[in-house]
Amino acid sequence: MPEAIAEFYQTLGVDGASCTRCLVCVNNCPTASIQLKGNRFFFSSGCTACMRCYNFCPTGAITIDGVRSDPNKFPRYQGPEA
Repeated sequence: MPEAIAEFYQTLGVDGASCTRCLVCVNNCPTASIQLKGNRFFFSSGCTACMRCYNFCPTGAITIDGVRSDPNKFPRYQGPEA
């Protein structure tokens, strides 16, 4: 795995206050690198930084370095058909 990706996945997280536990992130992860254990989400080293979790989270709960981005300021990319 490229070093940049290996370091990047470690910066991903979930804001527990805005997460509804809908599991869209878990179900859309193409590498099954997000797991919910108890009340916490874990991102594993299989993450390829595709950002599907970030782009498809309905509440914008995915964080990068612990920070949520305002979806009104930074719209989420959901593909050419969205």
